[in-house]
Amino acid sequence: MNLETVETLLQSSKGAALQDLIKQSLISPSIFHYESILTHASVKALEESPDTKKYYNVLKLFAYGTVTDYRKDKEVIGWELNDAESQKLKLLSIITLASQYHEVAYDSLLEMIGFESYQKLEEVLISGITTGIISGKMDQERKIFYVTSTIGRDVQLSDLSKMTEMTEAWATKTKGILVETVNMQKNEAAQEAKVKNDEKLLNEEIRSVKEALKLEQENRKSGMFTAKADTSEKFIRKDTIDI
Repeated sequence: MNLETVETLLQSSKGAALQDLIKQSLISPSIFHYESILTHASVKALEESPDTKKYYNVLKLFAYGTVTDYRKDKEVIGWELNDAESQKLKLLSIITLASQYHEVAYDSLLEMIGFESYQKLEEVLISGITTGIISGKMDQERKIFYVTSTIGRDVQLSDLSKMTEMTEAWATKTKGILVETVNMQKNEAAQEAKVKNDEKLLNEEIRSVKEALKLEQENRKSGMFTAKADTSEKFIRKDTIDI
């Protein structure tokens, strides 16, 4: 059952049928946003009655809350989660953490969300990765989950200011990273240009030295020939002497 089906059935569901529909939505593997269900008129009406308020409360928990919120307000919520619902809320809680941090330690997840073991945690992470709601890499050796991306969750109006602050902080950080990257690229380009220039100067120096050596060799050869010519002029053949 997907969100569109639930929204359609809400138009005609009342009483026990409405309550059963809410229960199904909680454990649906394709529903991760509950605000449209929570704000529907027939669901909002459940809040008015002490007997049905728990249905509204648990929907609100799944829309905005985490396992920590459930532990803290369990009596107020008035709902005992079954295993399937508990697993779903744990996955929603991971989404919340994954949207706030790039790296999440296994031990932090065990403590905050309440997994019994690393194996149970990894099973939920794999479930999230398989359904496409989160992506990342599980480092089983270091016990860290590296977050690549995650879907968003429903946001209450009271949380908008906090979301704005987080967005501004993210924008500032991203801008800083961009500036740093550009500066690094400029430095690399300048260094590369310097290396090329140094190489050019070295080649020119080598060429100059080679030309100087060649010229010196030519001068030496020319000097030897001149010396031989001068020597031959100092001696007169015997048959040319007049007696």
